[in-house]
Amino acid sequence: MLRIKFNISFLVFVAVFASRPLHAQTDLQQQLIDADRALFDVTTGSHPDVQKYEQMLAPDYIDIEFGTVYSREDDVNQVKAMRNFSIQYENPRALVLSPTSGYVLSEVRYSGTVNGGGIQNHVLSTTIYSLENGKWLAHLQMMEPFTAARKSAAAVPGNDPTLVALRTLATQVEAKVHVPGYPTFPPPKVMLDAGTAVSFFSYGDETAHEAQFADLPPPMQELWNNWAADTTDEPTGKVLFDDMFHRFFFVHELGHWMASQVIAGLPDSQMTVIAKNEAGHKWEGEVAANRIAVAWYREHDPQYLEKLIKDFRSIQAHLPNPVPAGIDEKTYFTDNYQKLGTDPMAYGWYQLQMVLIVYDEPARSFQQVLDALPNNRYE
Repeated sequence: MLRIKFNISFLVFVAVFASRPLHAQTDLQQQLIDADRALFDVTTGSHPDVQKYEQMLAPDYIDIEFGTVYSREDDVNQVKAMRNFSIQYENPRALVLSPTSGYVLSEVRYSGTVNGGGIQNHVLSTTIYSLENGKWLAHLQMMEPFTAARKSAAAVPGNDPTLVALRTLATQVEAKVHVPGYPTFPPPKVMLDAGTAVSFFSYGDETAHEAQFADLPPPMQELWNNWAADTTDEPTGKVLFDDMFHRFFFVHELGHWMASQVIAGLPDSQMTVIAKNEAGHKWEGEVAANRIAVAWYREHDPQYLEKLIKDFRSIQAHLPNPVPAGIDEKTYFTDNYQKLGTDPMAYGWYQLQMVLIVYDEPARSFQQVLDALPNNRYE
């Protein structure tokens, strides 16, 4: 059984497994950044604008500051006690998860008083948003000291063994990607800079991002240590993390790259329909990427895949099924996407479930999975 309390570890699931956009979403990225900046701006000055601040928060909003969890009410009360706050908002980066969801990482310096006591800090902020009734609402904000922020891509040299291994694997996969009717895809970039986001594919710059276990804060490392204890063959959390994200889910991210390249080659009218389908069927985008990863390892390292699936079954067996009786799990996933993202047990169960379902499907070759991509309508 997992032995973790509710902490920042659930952010992993939101970032790692969330549905990805099908195309670069520059306008949505700017909207997210504007919403994030506004969330900080209303707290500045002699007194914060508490009414506007509350209007920017979703009903289920949670604030996590340096590992401590605060409810929406607790956070609002803290804002009410703020006086003479000044804020420097720097280096924002928005990641679009779907047309109606995304998150923003930013560097924030702030100073002022709370309940009469002086405070100042330099933090790395990560905030998750959803678009509801035309407004971006914050569902979660996590802050950690900037000195503990994860290393940037520039800090990881090109000869880093992990980065070299990832890029070598990417090259091996790229060489086998042949989709009927399509030219050779431009290769994606690979960076070891995901930090607390753990693993994701960014569109527009076509880059697969991964993290290193040592760069994660202790509460997040604890998650994998506990998961490893629920297996019989993963000695440490780091070994499990590497098995998951430097192998299987890395190819999963490359699967998102392949799918996006295929969709980008479709007529505009079809692209529009697919984007709408994907937003309304979040399950299908993740399943498609998992099919690619499962097919790849079935052909290229079946022993590793069988071992990983065994581990996933063992881990998931200790996670409660979050789907209410009589409810379709696919529908529930889309309808409760934001809510599930705040529960590591529920979201973890779902994502492992997606992998296991794909593995239990009739086996298809890697090429057969690629051949099916142009006809995938994400319905």
